[in-house]
Amino acid sequence: TALLTEDLVRLIRGCYQYLPLAEDCEFTIEGRMSHFDLEKAQACIEAGANRISIGVQTFNTAIRRRLGRKHSGVEAFEYLAKLCELDAVIVADLMFGLPNQTDEVWQNDIARATELPLSGLDTYAFNLYPMLPINRMIEKGAFPTPPGFDIQADQYAYTVETLLEKGWEQVSNSHFAYPGRGERNRYNTLIKSDISCLAFGSGAGGNFGGFSYQVQGDLESYLATPKGEKNIAFMSGHSPNKALLSKVQHDIETGRLN
Repeated sequence: TALLTEDLVRLIRGCYQYLPLAEDCEFTIEGRMSHFDLEKAQACIEAGANRISIGVQTFNTAIRRRLGRKHSGVEAFEYLAKLCELDAVIVADLMFGLPNQTDEVWQNDIARATELPLSGLDTYAFNLYPMLPINRMIEKGAFPTPPGFDIQADQYAYTVETLLEKGWEQVSNSHFAYPGRGERNRYNTLIKSDISCLAFGSGAGGNFGGFSYQVQGDLESYLATPKGEKNIAFMSGHSPNKALLSKVQHDIETGRLN
């Protein structure tokens, strides 16, 4: 969604023109509200996108500000409300276990999300990866250490119980769908299986023809790739047990291990 509207539309139309997409394919645009206004969203829908996923993380304004989000929690809520008026499946991502995100804050995040006519709600546990800028803020004392797995487990359990009580369906570990609003969550479920995944663009990861691979993540190197070639950062062959491993991963993702 950081692309200009005309370029994003051209990319969507190119997918329909050059790729063998099914008539009922799930075509998702993911992004942030900071550079994805309603006009751009509508243009994407007219070009063929039918699912929009927005990373909200939290509706708590103070935490949003510390995470570098420009818009307040109220603005995020109002933006999603308007987005839900468009003719597409609208999904919001929330994150639990953030620094300063108490149980009360997380419960309010879930309450606010369920007030919206969203089609889907994705809830992810915060992972403090080493490369994240938030690490420096924690080291300097600007942010407290995030909650441990025990607190995250309680917040996750609250999420599942509350959403099920409100009529949502859990379609995988982290993903929930409200019945009748069109959410299928096909990519997030299928990507854990042995299905082919064609990767385009710098840093994208794929799976095809018995190999897993990643496109070059260094942008300068990627842009310097000669036309007609694909700049692969690494590639690995699948083991003989790949199909079984994928089956187990897929079943664990859906919570129904056979």
